[in-house]
Amino acid sequence: MISAWILITFCVASLTLVTSDPCIPPGESINATSGHISSPNFPNNYDPSRICTWNITVPRRKIIKVTFLNFTLVAGENDDCAGAAADSARVFITNVASHGGKPNDFKICGQKLPPPVYSEGNFIQVRFESRTGSVNKGFNATFEAIDGDSLCPVDMILDETSGSLSSPFNPRNYPFNQTCSWNITGKQGYRVEVTIPDYNLQRCNRAAYSCDYMEVQNSFSDEALPGKLCGTPRGIPLKFYSLHESLRVVFVSDDTNMDYDGFRATYKLLNHSPPICPKEAIPLSGSGKISSTNYPNGNYTASRNCTWNITASANEKIQFVFTDFVLSECSANCSDSSCSYVKLYDGGTTSSPSLGRFCQGSSWNEPRFSSGNQMFVMFHPGQTVDRGFEAEYSVYSVTTSPPATKTAATSESETTNESETTSESETTSESETTSEPETTSESETTTNKSGTKSVTGSNQMIMC
Repeated sequence: MISAWILITFCVASLTLVTSDPCIPPGESINATSGHISSPNFPNNYDPSRICTWNITVPRRKIIKVTFLNFTLVAGENDDCAGAAADSARVFITNVASHGGKPNDFKICGQKLPPPVYSEGNFIQVRFESRTGSVNKGFNATFEAIDGDSLCPVDMILDETSGSLSSPFNPRNYPFNQTCSWNITGKQGYRVEVTIPDYNLQRCNRAAYSCDYMEVQNSFSDEALPGKLCGTPRGIPLKFYSLHESLRVVFVSDDTNMDYDGFRATYKLLNHSPPICPKEAIPLSGSGKISSTNYPNGNYTASRNCTWNITASANEKIQFVFTDFVLSECSANCSDSSCSYVKLYDGGTTSSPSLGRFCQGSSWNEPRFSSGNQMFVMFHPGQTVDRGFEAEYSVYSVTTSPPATKTAATSESETTNESETTSESETTSESETTSEPETTSESETTTNKSGTKSVTGSNQMIMC
């Protein structure tokens, strides 16, 4: 009987510890790099007319991140306490960063889970007031000391297969005088895709000397014009693709206006070519590979022409060779306007002399060489699609021989085809460069260069 009484007493004591009052005496502080706070009795209902205060201090040169795990106060009230009843429970937080210049006027009501809250320095105060209204489960949260620079890094390297990045304190307002940058990079042959579901930045005019903006460098997009992005084009998911293995995201805020929550973006690495190609030629140098869209994971897209401008040093020339070539069926001399084909130019534009036009059935496995330090490559997708192509390019000094290239044996029919590519019929093909399909593509490029190509609807990107 005595043993049973002792066991019951122990169990009651244990239960009392679980629901013990988390409020600390007024004026006392918590000095720790991390911890946990919650309303009285959580996860059971808090009592009315309670006030709990947590004064949290972390080491110098650190800031505090408060993350709410649960938040259930009075139902039906706004999270910013606007219009809340005077007797409703609420949470007050002082020394809050990114709160419109009012760090000590921050409060939370209702039942919407708040995003993380950050301190302006190494101190923050959290105060819970249950008041005399209805009661509920309350809240629990964690706090941790973090490096403030981690919210606005300088050239942070992101090399995971996927991830996210954002302006400081997002989705809360970003502070002023920030310059943040991220370098997203993949392995050789990979491309980076960045998606920006939404952004909300200070709107600025062209005459402004300073402005808040973000920029995705070394990339291209179908939804956005090249350059810096600002303003608030709500509801437009933007996709950017890297020109090569990496791209750079930059965010800058000036010393005015703290009423914008900035941006959040996700990224992932692609082990294949992007599904689209830029409106303008991709500049290339050194050595590397190029391929049709979606190669090798899927069929190329029948959209605009894709172009590349390979440039070497003044005393160098360029070697170009296909390593894979599967396009849609076409006539032997590639003259059908519905054909998919690749065309090489001995120079930096489509006005340069032709080095050959290659379609399905052409002899494609012999290297081609520039006579100078530039080569222009154009891929024209036809009305039907297939796996596409891949090619390697490299540069060599004019004082040395071209690098040795392994090529497959050329059949007699291919040799005949090759002669057609460089014979008088190629001159005819060259005149076809100005035919309707390529003229249309050329005009598209001109339209883009002039900056007059519009973005659908009222969601036009703003050039800062």
